Amino acid sequence: MTWVFGWPLEIEWAVKYAKQRKLCPDGVDDVKRLYYAAGHDITRRLGVAPSDVPVLSCWDGDDPKAVYALNIDRKAKTLEQARVRFRKLPPQSLAIKLAGLLDAHHGPRWYEYGGGSAYDSCDSDSDSDSDAETIEIVIDVDETDREDESDSDSESTGPESERRSVAPGTLSLSQPKYCEVAVQKDDITVTGAKVTTRMGELAIAVSDGATFDTEGITA
Repeated sequence: MTWVFGWPLEIEWAVKYAKQRKLCPDGVDDVKRLYYAAGHDITRRLGVAPSDVPVLSCWDGDDPKAVYALNIDRKAKTLEQARVRFRKLPPQSLAIKLAGLLDAHHGPRWYEYGGGSAYDSCDSDSDSDSDAETIEIVIDVDETDREDESDSDSESTGPESERRSVAPGTLSLSQPKYCEVAVQKDDITVTGAKVTTRMGELAIAVSDGATFDTEGITA
């Protein structure tokens, strides 16, 4: 079984995001087109290859989700066994940017991988809209999560509950509105969010009122 650690693109936020950025002027009432356009635009604005932060089809209980994957565990048989490999996490700045673009108010969580990428196709009438066209993100999960034999247990931890902090030795999911990711850097201040660090641990505080530098999109 494969588990994906990251944030989902929620439908309500995707629709709001796409409308604010006028991504589908000819399909403002088409939720599907708005969702695809938002996902495409967010991936583009991250500024990295889609394979660096793949968007995967996952399950949140019985609900399907398009999850931006920060980490993938293809070995764990259960949620409790899922582990984050800190050496495979994307850069701190990229995680902060992604959280803002997705309007995340909680830390990244584990989702059960459903197979394939999240955006496989779009309505045929969307061809005239470059921002809502088919998004082809082909990800080899096995290759993406191929682990180095040198990775030690001290570099990976597993969730004991669904919402906890992400920190070396005690990793899982954060309290709602907070996210912590292991990194080692100097303090950084982001518009509306305070990023503090200490040896081996980075705490990214995301509050309901936080405003991210997302070109007009505010949380």
